[in-house]
Amino acid sequence: MALAAEYPDAQQSVIAEQLALRAGEVPLPFARQEVEQVTQGWSSQAIFSATEEDFRTVAPQAGVLHLAMHAYTNLEASQQSGLQFTPPAGETGGFLSQAELQAIPLQARLVTLSACNTGVGTPVPGEGPLSLARSFLQAGADGVTMSLWRVPDRETAQLMEGYYALLAEGLAPTQALRHAKLKYLDQVTDPLRAHPFFWAGFVHTGQDAPLSEELSGMWLTVLGVLLAGLMVGVVLYRRIEK
Repeated sequence: MALAAEYPDAQQSVIAEQLALRAGEVPLPFARQEVEQVTQGWSSQAIFSATEEDFRTVAPQAGVLHLAMHAYTNLEASQQSGLQFTPPAGETGGFLSQAELQAIPLQARLVTLSACNTGVGTPVPGEGPLSLARSFLQAGADGVTMSLWRVPDRETAQLMEGYYALLAEGLAPTQALRHAKLKYLDQVTDPLRAHPFFWAGFVHTGQDAPLSEELSGMWLTVLGVLLAGLMVGVVLYRRIEK
């Protein structure tokens, strides 16, 4: 499941489009493109202009959850950090705080927080940062791909396209992310955009198994149940013969 937020009331300009970061109040013209690309090759639904209500509806059942939007980090009050979804038509709002997020039960094998500073939060000794990524793990996600700074819109979309293509090939998240970054560097032609700021901001935390292993495990469980049933049937048949 992939969700892209849109901000119709945000001011748009050529400069904003070229240098947009996934924080603040600027449009994210590449978020929609990103969601279109990452769902290719996956049996996954894409939601554009995603609202907070959309997230609350689909997130608890999603096995893979990708969020492309603005995020806000409050280092003084981490529970007030959160994600900015598309505001309801003609209204303000659409902000989902960390405190609210932690109350939503998740079962996702992978969550990708394609927004700014999603791995940044109030540091707590012995605990680490109280980040958005941590909140998703606390809500039940197995693993989270997160950002360590204010990431650029266009380059993030390009990186995520490569990331999900490699996940679909069976690579574990950390390996898929590494190879997606190398692919980005192979393709970039502007020396400025080869700077680590544009491509190195994402890391993965939590479970790091290939998504295909989850499916293999499910089929092994089903096969085990069938074999157990077959063995019970054979034993009963032999007893009846005697």
